[in-house]
Amino acid sequence: MSRRIIGEHLKSFMPEEKRRFLEAVDREGNERDKMIMHFLFTTGLRLGEMVSLNVEQVKDKSILTYCRLKQKRNQKLI
Repeated sequence: MSRRIIGEHLKSFMPEEKRRFLEAVDREGNERDKMIMHFLFTTGLRLGEMVSLNVEQVKDKSILTYCRLKQKRNQKLI
């Protein structure tokens, strides 16, 4: 399990980095890897969130998800 750093935002890929990454996966990955990476970039989900999805949560072009909130000193962690 990774440590969470409170108060710091996760970095996201720049458009050029994203394009190059997807091109590399398309060129060198198998079909499963390609689908996973395109799904993650398209939805913005984290890997753990994707892994925990059930088929019933994916409907048409939408994904139904729930998150648990933890409250500690008026802070909400999602």
